[in-house]
Amino acid sequence: MLENLNVLMPETKPQNQNILRCGFSQPLTSLFLGDTAEGWGWGGTGKKSHNNEYADYGGPFHAGDVIGCIIDMDQSTISFTKNGQFTGVAFDNIPPTASETGMFPHLLMKNVKCQVNFRRETKWFDPPGPQVKFFEEAAEDMCVPNPVEHPASVKDAEFVMLCGLPACGKTYWAQKHMEANPRSEEHTSELQSPLQSR
Repeated sequence: MLENLNVLMPETKPQNQNILRCGFSQPLTSLFLGDTAEGWGWGGTGKKSHNNEYADYGGPFHAGDVIGCIIDMDQSTISFTKNGQFTGVAFDNIPPTASETGMFPHLLMKNVKCQVNFRRETKWFDPPGPQVKFFEEAAEDMCVPNPVEHPASVKDAEFVMLCGLPACGKTYWAQKHMEANPRSEEHTSELQSPLQSR
């Protein structure tokens, strides 16, 4: 995690203005890591999350810390490291179906800047044992293609902006649109008070 970005969010508690949660998820699931049964994450608040259940784990982390994410498909576990130190097994409930659907690295970010690494040559710390491999070292037959459709170029991307009064159905429409198009990579963003930023 490189830095927390300075933002003006007077209605948001300071501890919720800059968030990084990292971990893994199965494809075609919520972008809110740890809020569903298909996502497992550890956040900078020192909480692990899965299926919208939060528990203390590993302590908090901040800008300047290096977080390592480890998945063991043979043991059905997810673990983490902080600045090269193993923080223990966080989850031991990866379903057997994950071997078929695949598990993908996942970051949930809000007003933070971070850098990711999947290569041994550019590692910040040694992994906690020789059995831990980097993604680039995965055998081709152990990899699963990502089922999410991606546009070939930016000009092929679609942007939908909804404007309207509160409680008029914008969020409902966006959720229904995403449910109807699960293989599209669609994100929702919310700007609550655009005039306050002036």
